[in-house]
Amino acid sequence: MSTSRVISLVWVAAIGAGIGAIVVWELAVIAVLRLFHVNVPFSLVVHIHPRREHELLAALGRRRKHTFVFISGFLMFACPFLVGLAAGDYVIDGFPSHSTHGFNHDAGSVSPQVVIFG
Repeated sequence: MSTSRVISLVWVAAIGAGIGAIVVWELAVIAVLRLFHVNVPFSLVVHIHPRREHELLAALGRRRKHTFVFISGFLMFACPFLVGLAAGDYVIDGFPSHSTHGFNHDAGSVSPQVVIFG
C-alpha cells in the first residue's frame, strides 16, 4: 500500500473520529440538560438550524435569553467543534510517520481555539 493511500485513509479515520466525537458530545449534553428538566429531544442532534433553534427555545420555556445562548452557542456548537478537532488531531497524531513534535504541531493544535475564542 502506498504512503499516499495510507495518509488518505488516516484523514478519513480522523474525519470519522471527529464526527463521532461531535455526535457523542451532543448526546451527552442533551442527556445532562434532561437531568435539569430541559426536555430537549435526542433527535436534536440531527436537526438543521431553524428547527433546532425552535425546539430548543420551546424546551427552555421561560428561561432567560442568556441560557439559550450558553446552551446553543457554547455547549452545542463551540465545545463539540473543539472536541471533534481534538479527536481528529488524536487520530492523525497516532499515525507512526507523522511528527508530533515541534512548533508546527503546537501552532496547529492551538490555532483553532484561538480563532474560536479569540
